[in-house]
Amino acid sequence: MKFLLVEDEIIQRRLLKDAVSKMGDNHVTECSSGQEALELLKTGHFDLVLMDIHLSDHEMDGIATARVVHEFYGMPVVFLTADESKETLEDAVAAGSFGYILKSGGIARQQSAYQAIIGVARHNYRREQKACKDLVVCVDLDGKIVFMNWLGEKLLNYTEGAWRGKELKQHLAFASAAAWQPCSANLQDKPTLPKEWEMIDSEGKTRVFELETFEISALNTRLGLRFVCRDVTERRELEHKLQQEEQMRAIGQMTAGFVHDLRSPLSTIVIGLDRLPPNIKPAMELSAKRMSEMINSMLKFARGIQETPERIDLYKVIRGSTIDFNLTRHKNVNLEVGSCEDDLFILGNDLDLRRALMNLYKNAEEAILEKNDGQPGAIQVDIAKKELAHNGAAPASFAQIVVSDNGKGMSRETRDRLFTPFFTTKTAATRPEGNGVGLMNVKGAVERCGGFIAVESELGKGTQFTVNLPLAV
Repeated sequence: MKFLLVEDEIIQRRLLKDAVSKMGDNHVTECSSGQEALELLKTGHFDLVLMDIHLSDHEMDGIATARVVHEFYGMPVVFLTADESKETLEDAVAAGSFGYILKSGGIARQQSAYQAIIGVARHNYRREQKACKDLVVCVDLDGKIVFMNWLGEKLLNYTEGAWRGKELKQHLAFASAAAWQPCSANLQDKPTLPKEWEMIDSEGKTRVFELETFEISALNTRLGLRFVCRDVTERRELEHKLQQEEQMRAIGQMTAGFVHDLRSPLSTIVIGLDRLPPNIKPAMELSAKRMSEMINSMLKFARGIQETPERIDLYKVIRGSTIDFNLTRHKNVNLEVGSCEDDLFILGNDLDLRRALMNLYKNAEEAILEKNDGQPGAIQVDIAKKELAHNGAAPASFAQIVVSDNGKGMSRETRDRLFTPFFTTKTAATRPEGNGVGLMNVKGAVERCGGFIAVESELGKGTQFTVNLPLAV
């Protein structure tokens, strides 16, 4: 272990250095003042600092020095003192001390007690570090990292201490802001930094942090800055969810009015179906039927009525949805359904799932037509029985539906937001009817059956949606 010993009495310092050196494979660096200690800390790292409380340096005593050591360099401090007064010991604890050694008992005779105190101090220091839920990082006047806590190491995928001496702007997004400049010793110079910033952690997840900045100074000289970054990802996600729920409530209220206004024109359309030529009548009847079913579903949604799940034959639902799609599909797009030897029954709503599949087919068709590469468009639907584990649960039997296409594909950014309510890549010019709720409804229909959905896609290489639905017992 590497120790920094700060003691102004030379005899005490030599006795302490000798005692600590004999405790094991320890290296002790010694100095006599707080100012000397800070100079040594600029160039070296120590596992623990032994600090005399009452240094003869009147400008910076042991308490003030320890506060900087703990807050800026993130090192544990054990105080040395002959003063056992309650006031002195309270000041020591407030400065970030993890223990104290009384010099009055005789240094040589208490070597084993010192070893125990130092061991407890290091244990308490590690426990405090692990209890901290904020990312903490400190930089010197050149913007180089002098301390990073365990959470920073975890999020940035560092081994312990590997960050030391690295430039902060290479690792944290807020430090790369145009306003960031290396600090100056002038206390009036402050970088203008954002109050909130995002980063992608070592697991690829985007996290949101609130940023607080603290100046660390000693002897009227600025040493650097301490950044405390509070993870507010869950709070922001909750706020976003509440905002979406508010939007959905508003939609429910508007839907009730729309449903009432749609029934009258639909009745007129149904009455006139018998007058249509035979070649277009089936498609129009199907459209009218689908519209009537959607109006009824919209009304149930507006009233908050939950549909009772029924035991349904999944293959029949898929076959029905493909027949519906083929009545209106583009001539350059072909849909094929693979065979499935197993009888697959699930609990859900026939209409709900049929609409969800139609949404996936229509999205695939649009992606193929937008690619416009002169090649035949292909949509493939495959069904299989799978044993899957989801969200930590034991493996269970699922029906897996895979809908793949050879369309234009999508970027990672689009894929990550695909099921977000009201997110759409369509513009008023290209698809004025696009409103960003189609895939949200697909996800909702799948989850109402107790299932889950995933998507894989790459620009220019098509898209694949995988729907997993638990089988009915």
